[in-house]
Amino acid sequence: MKKRILALSVLASITSFVSQAQDSSSAFSYDTVSLGYKTLKIDDMDGNFKGLSLKASKSFGGSGVFALGEYFTVEHSDSVTLDDGKVELESDVKQYELGLGYKYSMTDKSDLFVELAFGNSEIKGEERFTDNLDHNFNFVSELKADDDFYRLGVGGRSQIYDQFEVFAKVDAIKYSDGNSTEIGWTVGGRYNITKQFDAEVSVFNYEDLTSWFVAGVYRF
Repeated sequence: MKKRILALSVLASITSFVSQAQDSSSAFSYDTVSLGYKTLKIDDMDGNFKGLSLKASKSFGGSGVFALGEYFTVEHSDSVTLDDGKVELESDVKQYELGLGYKYSMTDKSDLFVELAFGNSEIKGEERFTDNLDHNFNFVSELKADDDFYRLGVGGRSQIYDQFEVFAKVDAIKYSDGNSTEIGWTVGGRYNITKQFDAEVSVFNYEDLTSWFVAGVYRF
Protein backbone atom coordinates (compact mmCIF):
# COMPACT_ATOMS: atom_id res chain seq x y z
CA MET A 1 0.00 0.00 0.00
CA LYS A 2 2.80 2.46 0.90
CA LYS A 3 4.49 1.81 -2.45
CA ARG A 4 1.26 2.57 -4.31
CA ILE A 5 0.77 5.80 -2.36
CA LEU A 6 4.36 6.79 -3.19
CA ALA A 7 3.81 6.05 -6.88
CA LEU A 8 0.65 8.18 -6.89
CA SER A 9 2.54 11.03 -5.21
CA VAL A 10 5.26 10.88 -7.87
CA LEU A 11 2.66 10.89 -10.64
CA ALA A 12 0.93 13.89 -9.10
CA SER A 13 4.26 15.74 -8.86
CA ILE A 14 4.97 15.10 -12.54
CA THR A 15 1.53 16.45 -13.45
CA SER A 16 2.18 19.65 -11.48
CA PHE A 17 5.67 20.10 -12.96
CA VAL A 18 4.79 19.66 -16.63
CA SER A 19 1.36 21.30 -16.65
CA GLN A 20 2.98 24.66 -17.48
CA ALA A 21 4.99 23.34 -20.44
CA GLN A 22 4.17 24.37 -24.00
CA ASP A 23 5.07 22.59 -27.22
CA SER A 24 4.23 22.44 -30.91
CA SER A 25 0.85 21.45 -32.24
CA SER A 26 0.51 17.64 -32.36
CA ALA A 27 -1.00 15.52 -35.12
CA PHE A 28 -1.85 12.77 -32.63
CA SER A 29 -4.78 12.25 -30.30
CA TYR A 30 -4.18 11.20 -26.69
CA ASP A 31 -7.93 10.90 -26.05
CA THR A 32 -8.48 7.31 -27.11
CA VAL A 33 -10.08 3.99 -26.17
CA SER A 34 -8.73 0.75 -27.69
CA LEU A 35 -10.29 -2.70 -27.58
CA GLY A 36 -8.59 -5.63 -29.21
CA TYR A 37 -7.33 -9.19 -29.40
CA LYS A 38 -4.19 -9.99 -27.44
CA THR A 39 -1.88 -12.99 -27.60
CA LEU A 40 0.95 -13.82 -25.24
CA LYS A 41 3.71 -16.27 -26.06
CA ILE A 42 6.24 -17.54 -23.50
CA ASP A 43 9.46 -19.12 -24.80
CA ASP A 44 9.70 -22.91 -24.44
CA MET A 45 5.95 -23.16 -23.83
CA ASP A 46 3.61 -24.78 -26.35
CA GLY A 47 0.68 -22.66 -27.47
CA ASN A 48 -0.30 -19.06 -26.82
CA PHE A 49 -2.33 -17.25 -24.21
CA LYS A 50 -5.26 -15.53 -25.96
CA GLY A 51 -7.78 -12.95 -24.83
CA LEU A 52 -8.86 -9.32 -24.84
CA SER A 53 -7.22 -6.06 -23.86
CA LEU A 54 -8.78 -2.67 -23.11
CA LYS A 55 -6.63 0.48 -23.20
CA ALA A 56 -7.50 4.13 -22.66
CA SER A 57 -5.80 7.50 -22.46
CA LYS A 58 -7.06 11.01 -21.68
CA SER A 59 -5.18 14.27 -22.20
CA PHE A 60 -5.37 17.27 -19.88
CA GLY A 61 -5.98 20.18 -22.23
CA GLY A 62 -2.89 21.56 -23.95
CA SER A 63 -0.51 20.78 -21.09
CA GLY A 64 0.98 17.71 -22.77
CA VAL A 65 0.01 15.54 -19.79
CA PHE A 66 -2.21 12.50 -20.28
CA ALA A 67 -3.56 9.71 -18.10
CA LEU A 68 -3.29 6.11 -19.27
CA GLY A 69 -4.61 2.73 -18.29
CA GLU A 70 -4.85 -0.85 -19.49
CA TYR A 71 -6.58 -4.06 -18.43
CA PHE A 72 -6.20 -7.42 -20.14
CA THR A 73 -7.07 -11.03 -19.51
CA VAL A 74 -5.63 -13.96 -21.50
CA GLU A 75 -6.08 -17.71 -21.14
CA HIS A 76 -4.28 -20.88 -22.18
CA SER A 77 -5.30 -24.55 -22.03
CA ASP A 78 -3.57 -27.79 -22.96
CA SER A 79 -3.94 -31.50 -22.34
CA VAL A 80 -1.66 -34.55 -22.33
CA THR A 81 -2.89 -38.14 -22.66
CA LEU A 82 -0.96 -40.71 -20.63
CA ASP A 83 -1.20 -44.49 -20.44
CA ASP A 84 -3.07 -44.33 -17.14
CA GLY A 85 -5.01 -41.09 -17.55
CA LYS A 86 -5.23 -37.58 -18.89
CA VAL A 87 -3.68 -34.34 -17.63
CA GLU A 88 -5.47 -31.08 -18.40
CA LEU A 89 -3.77 -27.73 -17.84
CA GLU A 90 -5.59 -24.42 -17.66
CA SER A 91 -4.04 -21.05 -16.83
CA ASP A 92 -4.89 -17.39 -17.15
CA VAL A 93 -3.16 -14.05 -16.70
CA LYS A 94 -4.89 -10.83 -15.66
CA GLN A 95 -3.12 -7.49 -15.53
CA TYR A 96 -3.96 -3.84 -15.03
CA GLU A 97 -1.91 -0.65 -14.97
CA LEU A 98 -2.60 3.03 -14.34
CA GLY A 99 -0.30 5.96 -14.91
CA LEU A 100 0.50 9.35 -16.35
CA GLY A 101 2.43 10.42 -19.40
CA TYR A 102 3.81 13.56 -20.95
CA LYS A 103 4.19 14.20 -24.68
CA TYR A 104 6.36 16.74 -26.46
CA SER A 105 5.68 17.52 -30.12
CA MET A 106 8.95 17.98 -31.97
CA THR A 107 7.08 18.77 -35.20
CA ASP A 108 3.45 18.63 -36.25
CA LYS A 109 4.05 14.99 -37.29
CA SER A 110 6.44 13.68 -34.63
CA ASP A 111 5.97 13.31 -30.86
CA LEU A 112 8.21 12.14 -28.05
CA PHE A 113 6.61 10.88 -24.84
CA VAL A 114 7.42 9.53 -21.41
CA GLU A 115 5.17 7.34 -19.23
CA LEU A 116 5.22 6.37 -15.56
CA ALA A 117 2.78 3.69 -14.41
CA PHE A 118 2.15 1.09 -11.75
CA GLY A 119 -0.01 -2.03 -11.87
CA ASN A 120 -0.56 -5.63 -10.88
CA SER A 121 -0.24 -9.00 -12.62
CA GLU A 122 -2.15 -12.07 -11.45
CA ILE A 123 -1.49 -15.60 -12.68
CA LYS A 124 -3.71 -18.61 -11.99
CA GLY A 125 -3.07 -22.19 -12.99
CA GLU A 126 -4.96 -25.44 -12.58
CA GLU A 127 -3.78 -28.98 -13.27
CA ARG A 128 -6.37 -31.76 -13.41
CA PHE A 129 -5.50 -35.45 -13.62
CA THR A 130 -8.18 -38.00 -14.50
CA ASP A 131 -7.44 -41.71 -14.12
CA ASN A 132 -8.57 -44.03 -16.93
CA LEU A 133 -9.27 -46.89 -14.53
CA ASP A 134 -12.73 -47.84 -13.36
CA HIS A 135 -12.60 -45.71 -10.20
CA ASN A 136 -12.06 -42.52 -12.28
CA PHE A 137 -9.76 -40.91 -9.72
CA ASN A 138 -9.63 -37.15 -10.21
CA PHE A 139 -6.86 -34.95 -8.79
CA VAL A 140 -6.74 -31.17 -9.01
CA SER A 141 -3.87 -28.85 -8.06
CA GLU A 142 -4.08 -25.08 -8.21
CA LEU A 143 -1.54 -22.26 -8.29
CA LYS A 144 -2.16 -18.55 -7.83
CA ALA A 145 0.34 -15.68 -7.68
CA ASP A 146 0.23 -11.93 -8.11
CA ASP A 147 2.82 -9.15 -8.06
CA ASP A 148 2.85 -5.35 -8.28
CA PHE A 149 5.06 -3.67 -10.87
CA TYR A 150 6.30 -0.22 -11.83
CA ARG A 151 7.03 0.87 -15.39
CA LEU A 152 8.93 3.79 -16.89
CA GLY A 153 8.57 4.13 -20.65
CA VAL A 154 10.13 6.43 -23.25
CA GLY A 155 9.00 6.45 -26.87
CA GLY A 156 8.03 8.29 -30.00
CA ARG A 157 5.30 8.53 -32.63
CA SER A 158 5.68 9.61 -36.25
CA GLN A 159 3.09 10.19 -38.96
CA ILE A 160 4.85 8.89 -42.08
CA TYR A 161 1.77 9.19 -44.32
CA ASP A 162 -1.44 11.17 -44.01
CA GLN A 163 -3.33 8.13 -42.64
CA PHE A 164 -0.56 6.04 -41.13
CA GLU A 165 1.68 6.41 -38.10
CA VAL A 166 4.39 4.27 -36.56
CA PHE A 167 5.40 4.21 -32.90
CA ALA A 168 8.06 2.65 -30.71
CA LYS A 169 8.74 2.55 -26.99
CA VAL A 170 11.33 1.20 -24.53
CA ASP A 171 10.17 0.27 -21.01
CA ALA A 172 12.06 -0.30 -17.78
CA ILE A 173 9.90 -2.64 -15.66
CA LYS A 174 10.44 -3.48 -12.00
CA TYR A 175 8.36 -6.08 -10.16
CA SER A 176 8.08 -5.66 -6.40
CA ASP A 177 9.18 -9.25 -5.75
CA GLY A 178 12.13 -9.02 -8.13
CA ASN A 179 15.67 -7.81 -7.50
CA SER A 180 16.34 -6.27 -10.91
CA THR A 181 14.79 -3.95 -13.48
CA GLU A 182 14.25 -5.51 -16.89
CA ILE A 183 13.93 -3.84 -20.29
CA GLY A 184 11.08 -4.38 -22.74
CA TRP A 185 10.22 -2.81 -26.08
CA THR A 186 7.16 -2.14 -28.22
CA VAL A 187 6.82 -1.33 -31.93
CA GLY A 188 3.65 -0.87 -33.92
CA GLY A 189 1.59 1.00 -36.44
CA ARG A 190 -1.80 2.66 -36.59
CA TYR A 191 -3.94 3.28 -39.69
CA ASN A 192 -6.54 6.05 -39.72
CA ILE A 193 -9.79 4.63 -41.11
CA THR A 194 -12.08 7.60 -40.37
CA LYS A 195 -11.82 10.82 -38.36
CA GLN A 196 -12.59 8.88 -35.16
CA PHE A 197 -11.55 5.27 -35.79
CA ASP A 198 -8.10 3.68 -36.26
CA ALA A 199 -6.79 0.15 -36.69
CA GLU A 200 -3.68 -0.75 -34.66
CA VAL A 201 -1.17 -3.59 -34.66
CA SER A 202 1.73 -3.75 -32.18
CA VAL A 203 4.16 -6.22 -30.65
CA PHE A 204 5.66 -6.12 -27.17
CA ASN A 205 8.74 -8.09 -26.09
CA TYR A 206 9.92 -8.54 -22.50
CA GLU A 207 12.52 -11.13 -21.45
CA ASP A 208 11.12 -14.50 -22.65
CA LEU A 209 7.65 -13.12 -23.42
CA THR A 210 6.21 -11.80 -26.70
CA SER A 211 2.75 -10.27 -27.00
CA TRP A 212 0.78 -9.17 -30.08
CA PHE A 213 -2.10 -6.69 -29.95
CA VAL A 214 -4.59 -6.13 -32.80
CA ALA A 215 -7.23 -3.54 -32.00
CA GLY A 216 -9.73 -0.93 -33.03
CA VAL A 217 -9.09 2.55 -31.65
CA TYR A 218 -11.76 5.18 -31.00
CA ARG A 219 -10.62 8.80 -30.80
CA PHE A 220 -12.90 11.12 -28.83
